[in-house]
Amino acid sequence: MCITVVLPVLNEAEALPKVVEELRAAGFNNILVVDGGSTDGSVEVAKRLGVRVISQMGRGKGMAVRTALMYVDTPYVAFLDADYTYPAEDLKKLLPLLRHYDVVLGARRGEMPLIYRLGNKALGWLFRLLFGVDIRDPLTGMYAARTEVLRDAALEARGFDLEVDLLAKALANGARVAEVEIGYRRRVGKKKLKPWHGLSIALKSLSLAYRLNPTLSLSLLGSFLLVPGVALGSWVAYRFFYQGVPHYMLGLFSLILIMLGALSIALLPLATAVLRLQAAVRRRDLRLPTDCLPPLPEPTPLATPALAKSEGGETETPLLHVGRGLVLSFMALLATAAYYLGVGDTTTANKLAEWAYYALAGAVVALLIDAAVVSRREQRESQTLGSHG
Repeated sequence: MCITVVLPVLNEAEALPKVVEELRAAGFNNILVVDGGSTDGSVEVAKRLGVRVISQMGRGKGMAVRTALMYVDTPYVAFLDADYTYPAEDLKKLLPLLRHYDVVLGARRGEMPLIYRLGNKALGWLFRLLFGVDIRDPLTGMYAARTEVLRDAALEARGFDLEVDLLAKALANGARVAEVEIGYRRRVGKKKLKPWHGLSIALKSLSLAYRLNPTLSLSLLGSFLLVPGVALGSWVAYRFFYQGVPHYMLGLFSLILIMLGALSIALLPLATAVLRLQAAVRRRDLRLPTDCLPPLPEPTPLATPALAKSEGGETETPLLHVGRGLVLSFMALLATAAYYLGVGDTTTANKLAEWAYYALAGAVVALLIDAAVVSRREQRESQTLGSHG
């Protein structure tokens, strides 16, 4: 075997036997358990299972991965959370792509609490915005990679911000990244990730974006100056043209904000080009064996789905279309209200603004219900697949 499967473990005595059993059934025998100081007998369980066990340096999942990379002696490595949420059989989907990519992620699809589902989508959107890569699930706990690519990433993360640290550093070093859809199910044992950890992950993403490409980060921040600039400029114009009250200093200030925001937007393509150029310069073409990797699967004909699919692969429901329509209605009503306010018809403007905010409230409700319905349907699909498997 040219791949080592690493299981970071912290008090997973209940789930660990199930995960190891699934890995062996899938043909993975080179398993390395990295213990983070378990007190529930996880180490003893791992030794009884006959897998290699090491103690990590320091604390946290990030330190477990950094410790594991010191002991892995195979050209490829895979990481898998030891809480039974990831079907070990799905790891086989990732390995063939290592013939052409440096890092392959498993994009989760299945049973996940609504708050974590929404948080994962928000953090995924932030990562795509900051790093310009089309990755749907950068926080996944199942991924495979060329070992040297991860070592070159010089990881710093210690906790749950590990995945964004790993992926951002690998991308900055020119790594080619792919994503494969995998299953996801309810974990065994107590969940360690809390909703407030999402804030630290978001802050880590912002910090990495600034450090790895400050030009892009500053351009993004500068582009937001358009919002207060346009708002202030509109108010100054309304006061001057319809009430005859000039605000010269505020008008000059709004003009400066608009110019800075527009200049920042103009620089965004250049900042992105700089990032890609840096990645191309740093890219290393490692000549690694591929005969030990599974062959690429034969492409299958695309089936016509019952519901439309968006570009991100998510199923579009009628509620999603309703939410989008209500958002467009909100924007149209608000723009019309601004027009009537400009011509002095405040009664009509107020009425339109009221309906605009009704539309916005309806859009929020529709989108939340849609997220809950989709989450529930995916849970049922996951349970059905699990029963057939």
